[in-house]
Amino acid sequence: MSLSLARTKKANSNANKTRTHNPRGRDRSGVNKLKMRVIICITFLSFNLLTGAESPVSEKLEQSSNVEYNETLRHETIFLRKPPYLLTTNHSKNVEDFGNDGTAAKIGFCYDIAGNRIKKSDLNDASLMSCPNPSAAIPAKDTSGRNQTYWSYDAFGKLRAESDPDLGVSSYTYNAFGDLTSSTNAKGVTTTLSYDGIGRITTKQIPEGNIQYTYDSNSGSENALGKLVRVEDGNQTKTFSYDKLGRVKKEIRTILATSAGNPLPSETQGPYITETKYDLLGRVT
Repeated sequence: MSLSLARTKKANSNANKTRTHNPRGRDRSGVNKLKMRVIICITFLSFNLLTGAESPVSEKLEQSSNVEYNETLRHETIFLRKPPYLLTTNHSKNVEDFGNDGTAAKIGFCYDIAGNRIKKSDLNDASLMSCPNPSAAIPAKDTSGRNQTYWSYDAFGKLRAESDPDLGVSSYTYNAFGDLTSSTNAKGVTTTLSYDGIGRITTKQIPEGNIQYTYDSNSGSENALGKLVRVEDGNQTKTFSYDKLGRVKKEIRTILATSAGNPLPSETQGPYITETKYDLLGRVT
C-alpha cells in the first residue's frame, strides 16, 4: 500500500510551502519538477520547431490595381506574393482594361448573371461597349475588325455555342448527365459521342468513320477491370494490358489500312508491340 505524507513548514518569507513525500520520506514534488523540466528541455531540443517567420518588408506593401467599370474602381489588398492577375470578387457586365505599355489598348467584356463571359471586343476605336442579351442566338463570325467573340450557355453553365473571329461559329450539345454528345465546327463537321452506363466513351463518330472503345476485358489483356483495353477504327486497332498498379505495360498495334482506306500487305500490318517496364519508384525504365 502506498502512503503519502504532507508536511507544512513555515519559511523565512512568512509563506506556507507544502511538500509531498513518498513512503520512503523523499520529497516527491521536487523530483516531479525536475522531471518536468528535463522533459520540456528534451522536447524542444529534439524537435527544433519553427515558431515564427518574417516575410521581407517589400512583400507586405499594399498593391494597388486599377480597373475601369465605367467609373474608376480601386482594389487594394495585401499580398505575400503579388499575383499575376487582378483579384475581383464580382464580374462586371462592362469591363474596360487599359494597357500601360503606350499602346492604350482597350478590351471590353460582358458577362451573364451567372458570371459566364458572353462577349469580348476590342474598344480601340473609342466606340462604346454593348452587351448582348444572354438568351439571344450567337451571331455570325465577326468581320468588323474589332475581334468580337461571343459565347452562349445552357441552364447548367455548359458552353452551348461560340462565335470566334478566327475559328468561326461552333455549337455543342449534351446529354442529361452533362456529357458532350455532339459538336459542330465552323466547317459544319459534326463529331458525335456515345457513352456507356458509367459515362465512358464507347463510340466516336467522325466523317472518316467510327472509333470504338472497349473496356474491362479483352482477349490477352491483363488487369483490365475499369481500364480501356481496345481502340479500333477503320485503319488500325490498339489493345492494352496493365500491371497490378494499373500502369500500361503492353500495347499491341495492328495496321489495317492506309489513311486512304487501301488495305496493307499482311507483312506490314504488324502487330507492333510496345512493352513498358517500371522501377520501384514508378519511373519508366
